[in-house]
Amino acid sequence: MKAYAQSNGTIFLNNLTTPELLDFRSTWENANLSTKKKLELMKAFFKFCTTAKLIPVNPAEGISRRKFKMSRSCHSPTRK
Repeated sequence: MKAYAQSNGTIFLNNLTTPELLDFRSTWENANLSTKKKLELMKAFFKFCTTAKLIPVNPAEGISRRKFKMSRSCHSPTRK
């Protein structure tokens, strides 16, 4: 996230916006479950930051999980 933010000119956490986090999420090239876990961690991080009053607004709060459908053939999820 640090490299992504720096490449977009963002220096401080409170300058990150929901659209920027969505754009950052679109760069993830992982399997569906890995992407889900990364999103959970990102949301937890920003929730901590708002609870600790490090930032006034949680930019990850409005980001919803992508829905995945489990494939019968290989037991790995596939995107709906």
